[in-house]
Amino acid sequence: MIFNKENIIFEYTTMDEFSEICSMFDSAIIDYKKLGYYIWDELDKKSIKNDIIQNNQIKLVYDHQICAFFTFKDTDNFVWKNVAEDKAFYINRILIRPPFRGQKLFTVILNWLIKLAVSEEVEFIRLDTWANNAKTIKYYESFGFTHIKNFTFPNMPEIAIQDRNLEVALLQYNI
Repeated sequence: MIFNKENIIFEYTTMDEFSEICSMFDSAIIDYKKLGYYIWDELDKKSIKNDIIQNNQIKLVYDHQICAFFTFKDTDNFVWKNVAEDKAFYINRILIRPPFRGQKLFTVILNWLIKLAVSEEVEFIRLDTWANNAKTIKYYESFGFTHIKNFTFPNMPEIAIQDRNLEVALLQYNI
């Protein structure tokens, strides 16, 4: 599942990068709050650690620099339970390192996902974002994602702290 083209590599993150990922999330929370975006108050670091252990955390590396991290799964039976039988990829918690923001890295990530989806005969790419963040929803729609519906996470111990009672917009890209 590693894609390498023109000095861009997608690969699994490792536990060696755990503290770096957490630090980036902590900084992003502060930065986005200053910009007036709705964002979590805290990040459940256990969920990040679990994603790394389960090979669900991907990093985008360009010229030996980590530019972005995101969670990548081929199932999400909880949030997308009514369509869980579909062949789909699920991405969330997309984090772009500050020096690389505004450089269209989501386009790079999406193109990688599309190529992978086509090669694995996957029908959809799905993601979620805060339901009350119209600007971000429109951003994803500009790439061809369709807003399917909203979903509210329950307040349960098995749900990551940052997601409990959180209403998200579910978006889908058809391959």
